[in-house]
Amino acid sequence: MSKKIINNNCVTTKAPNGKVDGKEWCKVDPKEGGSPDWGYCTELLDYDKARLKAIELLKAEVPEIRKINTEMKKVLSEGVQLLKTNTMGDAQETINT
Repeated sequence: MSKKIINNNCVTTKAPNGKVDGKEWCKVDPKEGGSPDWGYCTELLDYDKARLKAIELLKAEVPEIRKINTEMKKVLSEGVQLLKTNTMGDAQETINT
């Protein structure tokens, strides 16, 4: 709900539109243009539940991250060896000339 809530005590009684659908609603600060002075409430964010889900998702990625890390170390090691080889070759050419 994007309107400013006047009373955050949402209720499930008959809404001002006459419907009894079990959805929570509450009074809100009406906007210009004749907007209604009530609206359906949104579910509050359960931070503990969100935190647990984030941990679960991150743990599921750990094997893939470890695999990528191992591959990166291997490529880095090969790159260092290649640089050492080329540097030694350049030094050897300088000595021979």
